[in-house]
Amino acid sequence: MPYVRVDEGGIYYQRVGRGPPLIFVNDWALSHSYWHSVVARLSRHFSCIVYDPRGVGWSNAFPSTTSFHIEHHVDDLHRLILALRSGDVHVVGHGLGALVAGLCLRQHPQDVRTLSLVAPHTGSAMDEAREAYVKSVQTLIILRRVATWPLIRHVVLRRYGLGRLSVQQRKSLLTDFAQLNPRAGWETIATALDGATSGECLAGLRRSRIPILLLACGQDPLISVESIRQWFAQIHRGRLVTMRRTGHFPMLEATEKFAELLRDFLAAASR
Repeated sequence: MPYVRVDEGGIYYQRVGRGPPLIFVNDWALSHSYWHSVVARLSRHFSCIVYDPRGVGWSNAFPSTTSFHIEHHVDDLHRLILALRSGDVHVVGHGLGALVAGLCLRQHPQDVRTLSLVAPHTGSAMDEAREAYVKSVQTLIILRRVATWPLIRHVVLRRYGLGRLSVQQRKSLLTDFAQLNPRAGWETIATALDGATSGECLAGLRRSRIPILLLACGQDPLISVESIRQWFAQIHRGRLVTMRRTGHFPMLEATEKFAELLRDFLAAASR
């Protein structure tokens, strides 16, 4: 299995297709597998790279002293890009993975050719709402081992809008969650949603001059379309697209349309 070595362990990745490199950065607590249907479509035109962040999926063998701070995820992405030896890359980030991608752009602008942010956590919620959300996530982490039990499954499905997905898709995402390293889950989301991270990410987007795509989802229970529009207004450039009929997982709910949007954006950016 291919791994990129980092200080504390190894980051598992897969590379499929030929062409310009395109890296997908997962949302919180998820392995790379939910990108497979999109990769199958885009790998005809791009060299698609998916990976498991530290503490998730095949990148789970880290010692107990490992830090899962958002900054370590950013550094892992940077090291993966360097290991590919292909220069700058197209980056797609989803949810909390969008923050990782945006921070990578800010700290390592030479890494990123274009940036596509799918339902990014904008950090625009009030402090009270953010604190309540983090506490609910902490409870879910504690209960992760029973994520497939009917009551807990119902809570998770409602919180993340998984009810819109097929049975097999829901099962795959719930399995990722059940197998999550609890420290990885907690430290990652706590440091990503501390209030400052989204501001740093936005500052990097405003300063950069690379092509940027912001994708909002009209039925997303986590990230509002309005919050993403507010980000777009502050960036003052790029492209904003709203998929009105999809929830938090447009790559699963409307795979063909999602792949087409990415393909069109990347083609226009390459002209």
